[in-house]
Amino acid sequence: MVQDECMWISRLRISGGFLADTDIAFTRGLNVVIGGRGAGKTTLLELIRHALGLPYADERRAQKTNEMIRTILGNGSVTLDVESELDAFRVTVDADGAGRRGDLSDWALMMSQNEIEAIASSADARLNLLDLRARVTQIDPSDDSADVLTRQMFEWRGQLGSVDEELAQADILQREFDQATQREATLMSAVSTEVASMRAKLADIEARVTSARQDRRQSLETLERLSGVTSAVASLGERLRDLQAGEKPSSLLLTIDRVAAQSESARSGIARGMAEVSVELANLHEDAERREIAARSEAEPVRGYLEETEAGLGEVTAELQALRTKLERVERLRKAKLVLLGRLQVASSARQSAFAAAEVIGERVYQERIRAAEEVSRGLTERVVVTVDHLADTRSFSQIMMSAMQGSSLQYRGIVELIANRMLPSDLLELVEQGRAKDLAESIGIASDRAARFIEHFDRTDALGALARTRLDDRVDFWLVEKGVKKSVDQLSTGQRCAVTLPLLLSEHSRTLILDQPEDHLDNAYLVDNIVDSFASRALASAQTIVATHNPNIPVLGEAGCVISLESDGIEGRVSEIGPFDAPKIVDRITRLMEGGAEAFARRAAFYRQHGQSVG
Repeated sequence: MVQDECMWISRLRISGGFLADTDIAFTRGLNVVIGGRGAGKTTLLELIRHALGLPYADERRAQKTNEMIRTILGNGSVTLDVESELDAFRVTVDADGAGRRGDLSDWALMMSQNEIEAIASSADARLNLLDLRARVTQIDPSDDSADVLTRQMFEWRGQLGSVDEELAQADILQREFDQATQREATLMSAVSTEVASMRAKLADIEARVTSARQDRRQSLETLERLSGVTSAVASLGERLRDLQAGEKPSSLLLTIDRVAAQSESARSGIARGMAEVSVELANLHEDAERREIAARSEAEPVRGYLEETEAGLGEVTAELQALRTKLERVERLRKAKLVLLGRLQVASSARQSAFAAAEVIGERVYQERIRAAEEVSRGLTERVVVTVDHLADTRSFSQIMMSAMQGSSLQYRGIVELIANRMLPSDLLELVEQGRAKDLAESIGIASDRAARFIEHFDRTDALGALARTRLDDRVDFWLVEKGVKKSVDQLSTGQRCAVTLPLLLSEHSRTLILDQPEDHLDNAYLVDNIVDSFASRALASAQTIVATHNPNIPVLGEAGCVISLESDGIEGRVSEIGPFDAPKIVDRITRLMEGGAEAFARRAAFYRQHGQSVG
């Protein structure tokens, strides 16, 4: 379906439930649903919303309304005929929503009076309405790649800290080793040539022990890594067999079998190669173990002789061996540090890419929102203006910081407000991970010790993960300009809020608009001067509007092409009349239901003529 294609509902049929056997043919322009209280006006519109799967501006109402639909519709269904200039199709949907088309929820919009009021009262709803108008998709908060990377980086930073603590002792160990070597040389010079020869022999044996131990460790570690590769190769074989055994397009049978056979041949070769390497590694491990045992056995009598012969030499030898082992660990830790630093750099780059991708999406969404806001504002009177402040919604950012700092002794509310107003979540994340308290203090204008305490308490995996997921959103506001004074929607009364929001809804002419009693909080003068013409403008633009109302000005002054009159006996609702606004039976229904009858209407008209002339 082409997204900008103008579509409309041409027919509605309901089987089962309160409005069973309802069959309505709608016009492409203005359709007005009238009837007394309890006749089923709201039910009719909600069934259309249900069939199309239209979103709610206030999602809190969704569950309650869906439960109402199940009760009212029961085992029945709703059938809609939908048309466009290029296409026509039909959808039939049951009470649970089965049968919906996923591509229909974007070309129509439904609002009840409560939703219109809720939009004006809620920053989230205002943003959602503008996004519906702009046809944009908000940033998906479910992308947790930055969160996962941040948690992994936290773990690696912890490992790196432990490694650095041990490496801090490296210089001391080296000095102790040099001193022990010097003591050993001094002792060796004091003993006989035979002892010196035995000492050299012991050093050679111990070198062989160290070499054998390293070979044994390296072969064992390689065997463990090779085991993972072998498992993966075996798993590949199972997948290839599944591919050959499973159903395949007949046209690709030979190709798939050939590729699978080639892949199996290659896999078998790899498996044989891995098996050969495994055998060689096992032999190498066994040989290293034998060499180590043999060298240790060879060293034992030599060391015994030297210990007996040289007073104190054995102690120095043991000390040197212990220091040599520690220095070997230092070398391994240095290599491990390089690995950790490399992992951190890769993860940081990947996370930065995720942030950059989200930023690109956010910028695109912002530009689309700006265009929609400008388009809406141009289509309205000068009294109503829509604005979009980029990345101004910091509520989730502030909430994450507030939650993270609970339990700290720091007076953090002011700090949270300063950070939310001056920094991005990714900026704070970087400062915390790098422990840059001074930079944080300078950025928000607080003492360095307070910034350090904030970072220390915030540097926890859950807090950092949540921060990595946080995205600032745009803030949408509706403004009413009266006598040159610009007032935010938050400063307006309920009626004023509706007076601002309803024209925004009606200003769009690209999709079907369904409204349930939108005039409840509006006075008649405003309705006639500002709203009715908007209904007519939509009709002239071939934009379909379906509105339920108690106000006669909407069907009459809006010159509704279709008026549907509903009535109910309290058990079932039905269509009593349907036709254009000026059809005699429809005029009678409007007069009786919405004007209090012809006599009441005539009396009011006479009153207005008499008193209007006297006032004039």
